[in-house]
Amino acid sequence: MLVAKGAVAAPEARVGLVVGVRVNVAEPRAEEVARAIERVLERELAVDVVLADSAEVARDLPPACATDPVCLSGVAARVGVDELLFLVVIGAGDRVRVELSRRHPVTGEVSQPPAVILDPDAHAMDRQIAAVARQLLPDAAPRASEPQPTPSPPVAEPVQPDQIDVAAGSGKRTAGIVIAAAGVALAAGATYFALASRSAADELEDRHPVDQPGTWTEKDRSLEDEHYRDRTIAVVLGIGAAAAVATGAAVYLLGVRDRSRAREVALRPTAGGALVVIGGAF
Repeated sequence: MLVAKGAVAAPEARVGLVVGVRVNVAEPRAEEVARAIERVLERELAVDVVLADSAEVARDLPPACATDPVCLSGVAARVGVDELLFLVVIGAGDRVRVELSRRHPVTGEVSQPPAVILDPDAHAMDRQIAAVARQLLPDAAPRASEPQPTPSPPVAEPVQPDQIDVAAGSGKRTAGIVIAAAGVALAAGATYFALASRSAADELEDRHPVDQPGTWTEKDRSLEDEHYRDRTIAVVLGIGAAAAVATGAAVYLLGVRDRSRAREVALRPTAGGALVVIGGAF
């Protein structure tokens, strides 16, 4: 029973229990019934039941003691209690009928609670007694249930995010570098052919100045063809180089973005709620 700090718990009432009369019931069976009543009353009510030696107490009792306040007061004094339950146990086949007389602890008056018919099965007997416990001792308070220890909150397991793909986007970054490198190579080729085209044009100018054009020979026409051919190749390679470099840069940046977005988002249960876990690699 829980008691407020500084308060003193009231002592439990002492209740005597005695089998005063047996009818068609062996003494061991009557004592078994008395022990069952003792056990159930102490379990259900805030009382201290004193089970008396029924054979000794009942030896000199008059037949009408169950209804005689003076006789019951004497029995209560011999047992050392103020409140008394006096049992008359009567056999009825496998069952027993228990008739009770109760001596009030203050007034000394005698009352007869309802009789109880008990089965031979111990569990059934306990249930039957518990059903009438408050009627047998109406002044007794129900026994407070034992406080249950507060369970410790479960310890949440460490939250481990799933493994993050730190190589995310690496393929795109590699491809971007390769494409851009090809663009640089194309740019070098474009530069080479542009210089070759310029060299052929310079040679033609030297062979045929503006003020003295002279007559064109087969070599001059060949130089002219080389000039236009190399210029065309330089232009095509230059366009290809610019496109490759731009494409490579774009693919590389896509790979960088994929890596920066490589993260894991998870909802994990924890004690008393949940935890959102976000992980990433940058």
